[in-house]
Amino acid sequence: MPIQTNELKYKPRVGVDVRPLAYGITGNSRYLAEVLRRLIRNDSPLEYYLYSNKPIHTVFYDILSNPNSRFFMTGKFPGIIWLNCTVPKRISKDRLDIFWGTLQLLPLICGGALTAVNYHDLNFRAAPKTMTTSNFWQHKILSPKTLNRADLIFCLSENTRHDILKFKSNLSSKLKVVYPGVESSPTFQEPLQKLPEKFLFTIGTLEPRK
Repeated sequence: MPIQTNELKYKPRVGVDVRPLAYGITGNSRYLAEVLRRLIRNDSPLEYYLYSNKPIHTVFYDILSNPNSRFFMTGKFPGIIWLNCTVPKRISKDRLDIFWGTLQLLPLICGGALTAVNYHDLNFRAAPKTMTTSNFWQHKILSPKTLNRADLIFCLSENTRHDILKFKSNLSSKLKVVYPGVESSPTFQEPLQKLPEKFLFTIGTLEPRK
């Protein structure tokens, strides 16, 4: 029998790693922000606990203003230490029902909380030379553990889903493709009047693999 949310004594609590929102507009932050704007509503049946080790960029302040969200800037440890030392304590203290990792890694210890994780790519396998040494080894060592223990894995695309299955073929039932959304209020700009005869148009951050 389905659970009626109005019969619950309290709203289930979802903890979210919102560190991407500390860096302004990037691919990761935009993806996460648009999802959160649709999930965190006044009528949401869930309560969202947002965690970061850095202040949230002002462009995302609207996400923090909803009464169904609570933001905690917890400590200033570097990312991987913060994720595995500070976050597990918050999962326990805040009695989270679900923890959602948005940067392709979960804490090694999540208590009894269910877990979900975003995967945008498998660059530690597909393009390791484009990663910093520390970032490569973090994902090389911890991504297999995250993939194995996650209850649900959100893939940015079918290609990401395919790459994960090539790496770990037993995870099919946990993989769900969730494509990036679009802004509900797009801004329009007059097109450039003069363009060279040959040019390459690309949208994305400037980094080696792109």
